[in-house]
Amino acid sequence: MTQEYHDDECDQCMTYARIRQDSDKWECIICGLVEDTIYLSPNKPIIWFRYEISCGHQAHFRCFRTWCKENGITCARCGPIDEFCEECNHFDHIK
Repeated sequence: MTQEYHDDECDQCMTYARIRQDSDKWECIICGLVEDTIYLSPNKPIIWFRYEISCGHQAHFRCFRTWCKENGITCARCGPIDEFCEECNHFDHIK
Protein backbone atom coordinates (compact mmCIF):
# COMPACT_ATOMS: atom_id res chain seq x y z
CA MET A 1 0.00 0.00 0.00
CA THR A 2 1.51 3.32 -1.01
CA GLN A 3 1.02 6.44 1.04
CA GLU A 4 0.32 9.73 -0.70
CA TYR A 5 0.77 12.79 1.51
CA HIS A 6 -0.76 16.20 0.97
CA ASP A 7 0.63 19.52 2.23
CA ASP A 8 -1.76 19.53 5.19
CA GLU A 9 -0.64 16.06 6.39
CA CYS A 10 2.19 14.83 8.59
CA ASP A 11 4.63 12.52 6.80
CA GLN A 12 6.02 10.85 9.96
CA CYS A 13 2.85 9.18 11.24
CA MET A 14 3.75 5.68 10.05
CA THR A 15 6.19 5.15 12.93
CA TYR A 16 3.57 6.17 15.50
CA ALA A 17 0.76 3.96 14.28
CA ARG A 18 0.29 0.69 12.51
CA ILE A 19 -2.10 -0.20 9.74
CA ARG A 20 -5.03 -2.28 10.87
CA GLN A 21 -7.28 -4.05 8.42
CA ASP A 22 -10.40 -6.05 9.15
CA SER A 23 -14.15 -5.83 8.74
CA ASP A 24 -14.94 -4.97 12.40
CA LYS A 25 -17.05 -1.95 13.31
CA TRP A 26 -14.85 0.94 14.50
CA GLU A 27 -14.89 4.69 15.14
CA CYS A 28 -12.39 7.30 13.96
CA ILE A 29 -11.26 9.21 17.06
CA ILE A 30 -10.76 12.38 15.04
CA CYS A 31 -13.81 12.78 12.79
CA GLY A 32 -16.12 10.55 14.85
CA LEU A 33 -17.35 8.58 11.84
CA VAL A 34 -18.33 5.02 12.70
CA GLU A 35 -17.40 2.52 10.02
CA ASP A 36 -19.78 -0.42 10.38
CA THR A 37 -19.53 -3.96 9.10
CA ILE A 38 -20.88 -3.96 5.55
CA TYR A 39 -21.22 -6.99 3.31
CA LEU A 40 -20.78 -6.79 -0.45
CA SER A 41 -22.33 -10.24 -0.70
CA PRO A 42 -22.94 -13.05 1.83
CA ASN A 43 -19.71 -13.86 3.67
CA LYS A 44 -17.77 -11.12 1.84
CA PRO A 45 -17.40 -8.05 4.12
CA ILE A 46 -15.70 -4.79 3.23
CA ILE A 47 -12.22 -4.66 4.75
CA TRP A 48 -11.50 -1.35 6.53
CA PHE A 49 -7.95 0.00 6.42
CA ARG A 50 -7.02 2.46 9.16
CA TYR A 51 -4.30 3.47 11.60
CA GLU A 52 -4.23 2.05 15.11
CA ILE A 53 -2.25 4.07 17.63
CA SER A 54 -0.26 2.41 20.45
CA CYS A 55 -3.01 3.36 22.94
CA GLY A 56 -5.49 1.30 20.89
CA HIS A 57 -7.46 4.18 19.37
CA GLN A 58 -8.08 4.13 15.62
CA ALA A 59 -8.37 6.77 12.90
CA HIS A 60 -8.73 7.14 9.15
CA PHE A 61 -5.35 7.61 7.42
CA ARG A 62 -6.02 11.19 6.31
CA CYS A 63 -7.67 12.18 9.59
CA PHE A 64 -4.66 11.03 11.63
CA ARG A 65 -2.06 12.56 9.30
CA THR A 66 -3.91 15.91 9.23
CA TRP A 67 -4.37 15.83 13.02
CA CYS A 68 -0.64 15.22 13.56
CA LYS A 69 0.34 18.03 11.19
CA GLU A 70 -1.86 20.49 13.13
CA ASN A 71 -1.43 19.20 16.71
CA GLY A 72 1.85 17.29 16.78
CA ILE A 73 2.04 13.52 16.88
CA THR A 74 -0.57 12.82 19.53
CA CYS A 75 -3.70 10.77 20.07
CA ALA A 76 -6.78 13.00 19.90
CA ARG A 77 -8.01 11.44 23.16
CA CYS A 78 -4.86 10.38 25.08
CA GLY A 79 -2.25 12.99 24.15
CA PRO A 80 1.40 12.15 23.36
CA ILE A 81 2.08 8.70 21.94
CA ASP A 82 5.12 6.45 21.67
CA GLU A 83 6.65 5.19 18.47
CA PHE A 84 6.19 1.60 17.40
CA CYS A 85 9.51 -0.07 16.71
CA GLU A 86 9.87 -1.81 13.35
CA GLU A 87 9.46 -5.21 15.02
CA CYS A 88 6.19 -4.13 16.66
CA ASN A 89 4.90 -2.82 13.34
CA HIS A 90 5.84 -6.01 11.56
CA PHE A 91 4.61 -8.51 14.18
CA ASP A 92 1.60 -6.45 15.34
CA HIS A 93 2.77 -6.13 18.96
CA ILE A 94 1.28 -3.60 21.33
CA LYS A 95 3.78 -1.72 23.49
